[in-house]
Amino acid sequence: EEYMWDLTSTLLDKFVDQGHCDLIADYATPFATLVIADLLGIPENDRITFCEKLGPPPGAVGGEVDYMDSQVLGMSFLFEYFGQYLAERRETPKGDILSQFAQAKFPDGSTPSVDDLVWISAFLFGAGQDTTARLLGASLRVFCENPELQIRVRNDRSLIPAFIDEVVRYEGPVKCASRLAVKTTTVAGVNIKAGTTIALLYGACNRDPREFEAPTEIRLNRPNARKHLGFGRGVHTCAGMPLAKAEVTASLNR
Repeated sequence: EEYMWDLTSTLLDKFVDQGHCDLIADYATPFATLVIADLLGIPENDRITFCEKLGPPPGAVGGEVDYMDSQVLGMSFLFEYFGQYLAERRETPKGDILSQFAQAKFPDGSTPSVDDLVWISAFLFGAGQDTTARLLGASLRVFCENPELQIRVRNDRSLIPAFIDEVVRYEGPVKCASRLAVKTTTVAGVNIKAGTTIALLYGACNRDPREFEAPTEIRLNRPNARKHLGFGRGVHTCAGMPLAKAEVTASLNR
C-alpha cells in the first residue's frame, strides 16, 4: 500500500503542472499496471516495458482501433515474460506471488507445468490492471458530471469508500460475464439445459429498480449499496476487490 500511495504522486507529478492529461493513458493504466506488477513481483527493470506494451493502443482515443489484435499481442507478450519469471522462481523463490505460484502443488501433490501457471499468472495480471483502470475512469467521469457531489466528497474523504461502491454499482467496469450451466435447471421460469452458456448482465442487475431505489442516481447513503454484483458474489467474488478499492481510494485522495 505504501508503494501504491507513492506511485500516485510519482505519476501525478508528471502532468499536474500542465493542468490536464489523458486520464486513462497518462494515469489510470500505468498506475494499475505498476501496482499489480509490484504485487506479483515483476522486476522493476521490466515494468516500464509492461506499461509500453500494455498501454492503450494507438488510435484508442478518438479513432478506430482493432482491440482484438492488441489483446492478442498483449497476451503473447505476457506468456513469454511470465514463462521466464516462473521458471526462474521455481529454481530460486523470491517471496512474491509469482514465487508462490511457482512453488505451488496440485491437491494430489503433483507439480503444475510452467505453462499451466503462465495462464493463471497472465490472467491475474490482466484482470488486475484493466478493470481497475476502467473503474478509475468511471469514478472521475462521475465526479466531473456531478460537481456538487465532487465538492461533498472533497470536503469529507470518509465518503470515498461509499462513493466507490456506488460507482461500481452505477457504472461498473464489467457489464457482462459468462457462465456454463453444469446441470439442467430452471431460472426465473426459463429452462436451461446442461452445457448452455449463460450471459450474466451485471450492469442490468445493478440498476434493477426492484432492488435499488432510483438506480440511475448516485446516492452515497444507499442502505443496500454493497449488495451490487460489480465484484461478483459467493464463490465467484473477485479476488482483487480489496486491491481495486485500495487503488481507487489512493488515487481519488491524491
